Amino acid sequence: MSAKLIIFLLFLHVTLGLSTNKKTFENVEVQLFDVLRLSFKKTILRANSLKDEIPEQVTFDHVKFHEQVIPALKEGAIADLKTLDELTIENCHLKVIHPKAFKNLPMLRNLVLKDNELEEILSDVFNGLPISSLDISGNNIVYIESNALDNLPLLLNIILDNNKLAEWDSRWFKNVPDLLRISVQNNSITKLPARAFHNLKKTEPIADFDLSLIFSHNKIEKIDENAFEGIDKLRNLFLDHNELSEFSENILHGVEVTTLRLDYNKLDCLQGNLDKVLKGQKNHLDHNSFDCKCLKTLENWAKKNQKNVDVFSMSLDCVHENMRRTISNIHRSIDELRRKVGVAGKDAVTRAPEDQVEVLFK
Repeated sequence: MSAKLIIFLLFLHVTLGLSTNKKTFENVEVQLFDVLRLSFKKTILRANSLKDEIPEQVTFDHVKFHEQVIPALKEGAIADLKTLDELTIENCHLKVIHPKAFKNLPMLRNLVLKDNELEEILSDVFNGLPISSLDISGNNIVYIESNALDNLPLLLNIILDNNKLAEWDSRWFKNVPDLLRISVQNNSITKLPARAFHNLKKTEPIADFDLSLIFSHNKIEKIDENAFEGIDKLRNLFLDHNELSEFSENILHGVEVTTLRLDYNKLDCLQGNLDKVLKGQKNHLDHNSFDCKCLKTLENWAKKNQKNVDVFSMSLDCVHENMRRTISNIHRSIDELRRKVGVAGKDAVTRAPEDQVEVLFK
Protein backbone atom coordinates (compact mmCIF):
# COMPACT_ATOMS: atom_id res chain seq x y z
CA MET A 1 0.00 0.00 0.00
CA SER A 2 1.43 3.36 -1.02
CA ALA A 3 2.28 6.03 1.50
CA LYS A 4 -0.18 8.46 -0.13
CA LEU A 5 -3.04 5.96 0.18
CA ILE A 6 -2.20 5.28 3.84
CA ILE A 7 -2.19 9.02 4.58
CA PHE A 8 -5.52 9.46 2.78
CA LEU A 9 -7.14 6.59 4.71
CA LEU A 10 -5.87 7.97 7.99
CA PHE A 11 -7.27 11.39 7.08
CA LEU A 12 -10.61 9.85 6.15
CA HIS A 13 -10.73 7.88 9.40
CA VAL A 14 -10.01 10.96 11.48
CA THR A 15 -12.52 13.06 9.56
CA LEU A 16 -15.29 10.48 9.90
CA GLY A 17 -14.46 10.04 13.54
CA LEU A 18 -14.72 13.75 14.20
CA SER A 19 -17.98 13.90 12.30
CA THR A 20 -19.41 10.97 14.27
CA ASN A 21 -18.30 12.39 17.60
CA LYS A 22 -19.53 15.91 16.95
CA LYS A 23 -22.17 16.90 19.45
CA THR A 24 -25.35 18.87 18.80
CA PHE A 25 -24.38 21.55 21.29
CA GLU A 26 -20.77 22.71 21.36
CA ASN A 27 -19.92 26.02 23.01
CA VAL A 28 -23.53 27.09 22.68
CA GLU A 29 -25.36 29.48 24.97
CA VAL A 30 -28.90 28.58 25.98
CA GLN A 31 -31.36 30.85 27.74
CA LEU A 32 -34.37 29.66 29.73
CA PHE A 33 -37.34 31.83 30.60
CA ASP A 34 -40.12 31.36 33.11
CA VAL A 35 -43.19 33.51 32.38
CA LEU A 36 -41.07 35.90 30.30
CA ARG A 37 -38.41 36.20 33.01
CA LEU A 38 -34.88 34.90 32.43
CA SER A 39 -34.50 32.03 34.88
CA PHE A 40 -31.32 30.31 33.70
CA LYS A 41 -28.46 30.87 31.27
CA LYS A 42 -25.57 28.59 30.46
CA THR A 43 -22.88 27.90 27.86
CA ILE A 44 -23.07 24.22 26.94
CA LEU A 45 -19.56 23.02 26.22
CA ARG A 46 -20.38 19.66 24.65
CA ALA A 47 -23.65 17.71 24.74
CA ASN A 48 -26.22 15.94 22.62
CA SER A 49 -29.16 16.31 25.01
CA LEU A 50 -30.36 19.66 26.28
CA LYS A 51 -32.08 18.06 29.23
CA ASP A 52 -28.76 16.86 30.65
CA GLU A 53 -27.60 20.48 30.90
CA ILE A 54 -30.57 21.88 32.83
CA PRO A 55 -30.55 21.59 36.64
CA GLU A 56 -33.68 19.92 38.00
CA GLN A 57 -34.57 22.85 40.24
CA VAL A 58 -34.80 25.35 37.33
CA THR A 59 -38.33 26.26 36.29
CA PHE A 60 -38.95 27.33 32.70
CA ASP A 61 -41.50 27.37 29.89
CA HIS A 62 -39.38 28.87 27.08
CA VAL A 63 -35.98 27.71 25.77
CA LYS A 64 -34.12 30.05 23.44
CA PHE A 65 -31.01 29.72 21.29
CA HIS A 66 -30.20 32.94 19.46
CA GLU A 67 -27.26 33.68 17.16
CA GLN A 68 -25.39 30.50 18.11
CA VAL A 69 -23.84 27.80 15.91
CA ILE A 70 -25.94 24.64 15.87
CA PRO A 71 -25.48 22.98 12.45
CA ALA A 72 -27.60 19.91 13.24
CA LEU A 73 -30.13 18.70 15.78
CA LYS A 74 -29.54 15.00 16.40
CA GLU A 75 -32.13 12.51 17.60
CA GLY A 76 -33.28 13.38 21.11
CA ALA A 77 -31.51 16.75 21.16
CA ILE A 78 -34.61 18.44 22.54
CA ALA A 79 -36.42 15.76 24.54
CA ASP A 80 -38.16 15.00 27.83
CA LEU A 81 -38.82 18.64 28.74
CA LYS A 82 -42.28 18.33 30.22
CA THR A 83 -42.85 22.04 30.98
CA LEU A 84 -41.54 23.41 27.68
CA ASP A 85 -44.16 25.65 26.05
CA GLU A 86 -42.01 27.54 23.51
CA LEU A 87 -38.76 26.62 21.75
CA THR A 88 -36.81 29.18 19.73
CA ILE A 89 -33.74 28.33 17.65
CA GLU A 90 -33.19 31.47 15.64
CA ASN A 91 -30.30 32.53 13.42
CA CYS A 92 -28.20 29.55 14.54
CA HIS A 93 -26.94 28.23 11.16
CA LEU A 94 -29.16 25.18 11.57
CA LYS A 95 -28.92 23.03 8.42
CA VAL A 96 -30.24 19.60 9.41
CA ILE A 97 -32.90 18.33 11.78
CA HIS A 98 -32.70 14.59 12.23
CA PRO A 99 -35.88 12.55 12.76
CA LYS A 100 -37.02 12.45 16.38
CA ALA A 101 -34.87 15.40 17.37
CA PHE A 102 -37.94 16.61 19.29
CA LYS A 103 -39.36 13.96 21.64
CA ASN A 104 -41.65 13.84 24.63
CA LEU A 105 -42.53 17.53 24.73
CA PRO A 106 -46.15 17.30 25.87
CA MET A 107 -46.64 21.04 26.52
CA LEU A 108 -44.83 22.43 23.46
CA ARG A 109 -47.06 25.03 21.83
CA ASN A 110 -44.83 27.32 19.78
CA LEU A 111 -41.84 26.13 17.71
CA VAL A 112 -39.69 28.83 16.07
CA LEU A 113 -36.84 27.80 13.75
CA LYS A 114 -36.60 30.96 11.69
CA ASP A 115 -33.61 32.52 9.93
CA ASN A 116 -31.51 29.38 9.71
CA GLU A 117 -30.11 27.36 6.80
CA LEU A 118 -32.55 24.47 6.51
CA GLU A 119 -32.90 23.11 2.97
CA GLU A 120 -35.37 20.27 3.48
CA ILE A 121 -37.93 19.03 5.97
CA LEU A 122 -38.12 15.25 6.37
CA SER A 123 -40.76 13.06 7.99
CA ASP A 124 -40.55 12.23 11.70
CA VAL A 125 -39.24 15.68 12.53
CA PHE A 126 -42.49 17.48 13.38
CA ASN A 127 -45.04 14.66 13.11
CA GLY A 128 -47.03 14.16 16.29
CA LEU A 129 -45.87 17.30 18.09
CA PRO A 130 -48.58 19.15 20.06
CA ILE A 131 -47.59 22.54 18.59
CA SER A 132 -50.16 25.17 17.61
CA SER A 133 -47.67 27.37 15.72
CA LEU A 134 -44.67 26.43 13.55
CA ASP A 135 -42.37 29.12 12.15
CA ILE A 136 -39.70 27.89 9.70
CA SER A 137 -39.45 31.13 7.75
CA GLY A 138 -36.21 32.65 6.52
CA ASN A 139 -34.48 29.39 5.64
CA ASN A 140 -33.41 27.87 2.30
CA ILE A 141 -36.11 25.20 2.13
CA VAL A 142 -36.58 23.74 -1.34
CA TYR A 143 -38.18 20.43 -0.38
CA ILE A 144 -40.68 19.22 2.19
CA GLU A 145 -41.36 15.50 2.22
CA SER A 146 -44.98 14.66 1.37
CA ASN A 147 -45.83 13.44 4.88
CA ALA A 148 -43.54 15.76 6.84
CA LEU A 149 -46.41 18.06 7.83
CA ASP A 150 -48.91 15.32 8.72
CA ASN A 151 -50.33 14.40 12.13
CA LEU A 152 -50.17 17.81 13.76
CA PRO A 153 -53.58 17.70 15.44
CA LEU A 154 -53.29 21.05 17.28
CA LEU A 155 -51.56 23.12 14.58
CA LEU A 156 -53.27 26.45 13.88
CA ASN A 157 -50.57 28.45 12.12
CA ILE A 158 -47.61 27.59 9.89
CA ILE A 159 -45.17 30.16 8.49
CA LEU A 160 -43.07 29.16 5.47
CA ASP A 161 -42.20 32.69 4.33
CA ASN A 162 -38.87 33.59 2.74
CA ASN A 163 -37.81 30.15 1.58
CA LYS A 164 -37.17 28.64 -1.86
CA LEU A 165 -40.20 26.42 -2.39
CA ALA A 166 -41.06 26.08 -6.07
CA GLU A 167 -43.85 23.51 -5.83
CA TRP A 168 -46.94 23.09 -3.70
CA ASP A 169 -47.59 19.49 -2.64
CA SER A 170 -51.30 18.67 -2.32
CA ARG A 171 -50.41 15.71 -0.08
CA TRP A 172 -49.33 17.92 2.81
CA PHE A 173 -51.38 18.40 6.00
CA LYS A 174 -53.08 15.06 6.56
CA ASN A 175 -54.63 14.95 10.01
CA VAL A 176 -54.15 18.67 10.64
CA PRO A 177 -57.82 19.39 11.37
CA ASP A 178 -57.63 22.85 12.93
CA LEU A 179 -55.19 24.69 10.65
CA LEU A 180 -56.28 28.31 10.26
CA ARG A 181 -53.37 30.06 8.57
CA ILE A 182 -50.78 29.05 5.99
CA SER A 183 -48.29 31.75 5.03
CA VAL A 184 -45.95 31.03 2.10
CA GLN A 185 -44.88 34.54 1.18
CA ASN A 186 -41.68 35.21 -0.74
CA ASN A 187 -41.11 31.79 -2.27
CA SER A 188 -40.91 30.66 -5.90
CA ILE A 189 -44.15 28.72 -6.35
CA THR A 190 -45.34 28.85 -9.98
CA LYS A 191 -48.72 27.10 -9.81
CA LEU A 192 -51.40 25.76 -7.51
CA PRO A 193 -52.45 22.26 -8.60
CA ALA A 194 -55.84 20.59 -8.50
CA ARG A 195 -57.09 19.82 -4.99
CA ALA A 196 -54.13 21.69 -3.56
CA PHE A 197 -55.75 22.01 -0.13
CA HIS A 198 -58.12 19.05 -0.01
CA ASN A 199 -56.59 17.72 3.21
CA LEU A 200 -57.70 20.90 4.97
CA LYS A 201 -61.41 20.26 4.58
CA LYS A 202 -62.87 20.63 8.04
CA THR A 203 -65.46 18.25 9.41
CA GLU A 204 -66.03 20.42 12.49
CA PRO A 205 -64.94 24.03 11.73
CA ILE A 206 -63.77 26.20 14.61
CA ALA A 207 -66.51 28.74 15.29
CA ASP A 208 -65.96 32.19 13.76
CA PHE A 209 -62.55 31.25 12.35
CA ASP A 210 -61.84 30.43 8.73
CA LEU A 211 -58.69 29.44 6.89
CA SER A 212 -56.29 32.08 5.53
CA LEU A 213 -53.98 31.26 2.60
CA ILE A 214 -51.17 33.77 2.12
CA PHE A 215 -49.29 33.31 -1.18
CA SER A 216 -48.10 36.88 -1.71
CA HIS A 217 -44.82 37.48 -3.53
CA ASN A 218 -44.43 34.19 -5.38
CA LYS A 219 -44.27 33.45 -9.11
CA ILE A 220 -47.71 31.92 -9.57
CA GLU A 221 -48.75 31.89 -13.23
CA LYS A 222 -51.44 29.20 -13.13
CA ILE A 223 -54.17 28.17 -10.70
CA ASP A 224 -56.03 24.98 -11.52
CA GLU A 225 -59.79 25.46 -11.60
CA ASN A 226 -60.07 22.74 -8.94
CA ALA A 227 -57.28 24.05 -6.72
CA PHE A 228 -59.66 24.98 -3.87
CA GLU A 229 -61.87 21.91 -4.10
CA GLY A 230 -62.99 20.93 -0.62
CA ILE A 231 -62.61 24.41 0.85
CA ASP A 232 -65.90 26.08 1.80
CA LYS A 233 -64.70 29.31 3.40
CA LEU A 234 -61.57 31.44 3.33
CA ARG A 235 -60.98 34.41 5.56
CA ASN A 236 -58.07 35.62 3.42
CA LEU A 237 -56.84 34.54 0.01
CA PHE A 238 -53.75 36.56 -0.83
CA LEU A 239 -52.38 36.07 -4.35
CA ASP A 240 -50.90 39.53 -4.79
CA HIS A 241 -47.46 40.15 -6.31
CA ASN A 242 -47.54 37.10 -8.58
CA GLU A 243 -47.56 36.45 -12.33
CA LEU A 244 -51.24 35.73 -12.95
CA SER A 245 -52.51 36.77 -16.38
CA GLU A 246 -55.96 35.20 -15.91
CA PHE A 247 -58.27 34.26 -13.09
CA SER A 248 -61.08 31.93 -14.15
CA GLU A 249 -64.62 32.35 -12.88
CA ASN A 250 -64.52 28.69 -11.81
CA ILE A 251 -61.51 28.93 -9.48
CA LEU A 252 -63.55 30.00 -6.44
CA HIS A 253 -66.63 27.97 -7.24
CA GLY A 254 -68.38 27.12 -3.99
CA VAL A 255 -65.92 29.11 -1.86
CA GLU A 256 -66.87 32.05 0.37
CA VAL A 257 -64.07 34.61 0.72
CA THR A 258 -63.79 37.58 3.04
CA THR A 259 -60.71 39.27 1.52
CA LEU A 260 -59.36 38.47 -1.95
CA ARG A 261 -56.07 40.00 -3.11
CA LEU A 262 -55.15 39.84 -6.79
CA ASP A 263 -53.28 43.15 -6.93
CA TYR A 264 -49.83 43.41 -8.51
CA ASN A 265 -50.35 40.69 -11.11
CA LYS A 266 -50.51 40.72 -14.92
CA LEU A 267 -54.28 40.71 -15.36
CA ASP A 268 -55.40 42.82 -18.34
CA CYS A 269 -59.09 42.33 -17.51
CA LEU A 270 -61.36 39.85 -15.74
CA GLN A 271 -63.23 37.49 -18.02
CA GLY A 272 -66.53 35.81 -17.35
CA ASN A 273 -69.16 36.43 -14.70
CA LEU A 274 -67.76 38.92 -12.19
CA ASP A 275 -70.15 37.57 -9.55
CA LYS A 276 -68.20 34.31 -9.71
CA VAL A 277 -64.74 35.85 -10.08
CA LEU A 278 -64.78 38.47 -7.32
CA LYS A 279 -66.08 36.38 -4.44
CA GLY A 280 -64.49 38.48 -1.71
CA GLN A 281 -66.33 40.93 0.48
CA LYS A 282 -63.21 43.00 -0.13
CA ASN A 283 -61.41 42.62 -3.47
CA HIS A 284 -58.00 44.13 -4.18
CA LEU A 285 -57.21 44.41 -7.91
CA ASP A 286 -54.98 47.46 -8.10
CA HIS A 287 -51.71 47.59 -10.05
CA ASN A 288 -52.75 45.27 -12.86
CA SER A 289 -52.98 46.15 -16.56
CA PHE A 290 -56.68 46.91 -16.96
CA ASP A 291 -57.53 49.31 -19.77
CA CYS A 292 -59.94 52.11 -18.93
CA LYS A 293 -62.89 50.50 -20.70
CA CYS A 294 -62.47 47.28 -18.69
CA LEU A 295 -61.99 49.29 -15.53
CA LYS A 296 -65.19 51.25 -16.13
CA THR A 297 -67.14 47.99 -16.55
CA LEU A 298 -65.68 46.74 -13.29
CA GLU A 299 -66.48 49.95 -11.41
CA ASN A 300 -70.07 49.91 -12.68
CA TRP A 301 -70.44 46.30 -11.56
CA ALA A 302 -69.01 47.08 -8.12
CA LYS A 303 -71.37 50.03 -7.67
CA LYS A 304 -74.40 48.04 -8.82
CA ASN A 305 -73.60 45.09 -6.55
CA GLN A 306 -72.32 47.21 -3.65
CA LYS A 307 -68.97 45.39 -3.72
CA ASN A 308 -65.76 46.69 -2.23
CA VAL A 309 -63.20 46.71 -5.07
CA ASP A 310 -59.87 48.49 -4.73
CA VAL A 311 -58.61 49.85 -8.08
CA PHE A 312 -57.47 53.26 -6.86
CA SER A 313 -54.18 53.63 -8.75
CA MET A 314 -55.59 52.24 -12.00
CA SER A 315 -58.57 54.61 -11.71
CA LEU A 316 -56.19 57.50 -11.15
CA ASP A 317 -54.27 56.49 -14.28
CA CYS A 318 -57.53 56.58 -16.25
CA VAL A 319 -58.35 60.04 -14.84
CA HIS A 320 -54.92 61.25 -15.98
CA GLU A 321 -55.45 59.70 -19.38
CA ASN A 322 -58.83 61.44 -19.72
CA MET A 323 -57.26 64.73 -18.67
CA ARG A 324 -54.51 64.34 -21.25
CA ARG A 325 -57.11 63.54 -23.89
CA THR A 326 -59.17 66.61 -22.91
CA ILE A 327 -56.12 68.88 -22.99
CA SER A 328 -55.14 67.47 -26.37
CA ASN A 329 -58.65 68.21 -27.68
CA ILE A 330 -58.44 71.77 -26.34
CA HIS A 331 -55.12 72.27 -28.13
CA ARG A 332 -56.64 71.03 -31.38
CA SER A 333 -59.61 73.37 -30.92
CA ILE A 334 -57.28 76.31 -30.26
CA ASP A 335 -55.34 75.51 -33.42
CA GLU A 336 -58.62 75.40 -35.32
CA LEU A 337 -59.59 78.77 -33.82
CA ARG A 338 -56.29 80.24 -34.90
CA ARG A 339 -56.93 79.18 -38.44
CA LYS A 340 -60.43 80.64 -38.38
CA VAL A 341 -59.54 84.06 -36.96
CA GLY A 342 -56.25 84.29 -38.85
CA VAL A 343 -54.13 84.81 -35.77
CA ALA A 344 -50.53 83.51 -35.85
CA GLY A 345 -47.75 83.12 -33.30
CA LYS A 346 -47.27 81.32 -30.06
CA ASP A 347 -49.06 84.04 -28.07
CA ALA A 348 -52.10 84.06 -30.34
CA VAL A 349 -54.42 82.79 -27.64
CA THR A 350 -53.66 85.74 -25.38
CA ARG A 351 -54.65 88.12 -28.23
CA ALA A 352 -57.83 86.24 -29.18
CA PRO A 353 -61.09 87.98 -28.19
CA GLU A 354 -62.75 86.45 -25.14
CA ASP A 355 -65.99 85.83 -26.99
CA GLN A 356 -64.13 83.79 -29.61
CA VAL A 357 -62.37 81.65 -26.98
CA GLU A 358 -65.69 81.00 -25.26
CA VAL A 359 -66.96 79.40 -28.46
CA LEU A 360 -64.61 76.48 -27.72
CA PHE A 361 -66.56 75.49 -24.63
CA LYS A 362 -70.15 75.81 -25.98
